[in-house]
Amino acid sequence: MSKKGKKKSGGYKPRPVAPSSLQVQVQGMTLTVDGESLNDIELFDMLNQFGGNEATGLMLVPKLIRAFVGDEQYPQVMDRLRGTNGRVGFDAAERFLMELLQAINPNSSRSPSLPDSTASNSQPISNTITTTLPAVS
Repeated sequence: MSKKGKKKSGGYKPRPVAPSSLQVQVQGMTLTVDGESLNDIELFDMLNQFGGNEATGLMLVPKLIRAFVGDEQYPQVMDRLRGTNGRVGFDAAERFLMELLQAINPNSSRSPSLPDSTASNSQPISNTITTTLPAVS
């Protein structure tokens, strides 16, 4: 049978191209998220690891923040998260990452819901949240 006679399967449709950038507001900062990061399979794999194992997830927080905000904005974010002791705590960084994911995809039904950090029985965020990034439009 010649190629002309083959029927196209209409099942596969390519994903739309990622926007070049996305402006988000997180903790009083206006940040630009590279649109290519929203179409990066390795970044999605890291997000999956972040939600799956507390120890591994915590180790991925800085890498995930850097992947979304980029090398130029990363120092600004770290300075904003720095405590009075001069260090950036995991709680602050993890909360920032969850708020960043929420800002990237505010309409997601699976957007992170942040526990009240003042509650005496609050758990680390990585134990309570599963996050999905938006479909690229």
